[in-house]
Amino acid sequence: GKDIYMELNYKSELPMVISFYDKSGNGVNKYESVVTTTPTTQWKKIYIYLSEEISHKISQQGPTTFSFYFNVINDADQTKEVMLDNIKLITR
Repeated sequence: GKDIYMELNYKSELPMVISFYDKSGNGVNKYESVVTTTPTTQWKKIYIYLSEEISHKISQQGPTTFSFYFNVINDADQTKEVMLDNIKLITR
């Protein structure tokens, strides 16, 4: 019943997909993206609301462990920068 957010700062020359997977008694389940960012040359701070996704998984499966992943696709196969900073999970 708590609000859950991920807070992070990012600067990326490529779109970035943020999502999560869980490890429960049923194995490992990977989920669709939670958010896709747009490329930016300036540092940006975002807050990603996760309460609905995580609460739904816990109500279906019971206690579980969640891990987050950050994915970028470089179709041009060129050197690009992706920077992440101050990644936090916040509950209240």
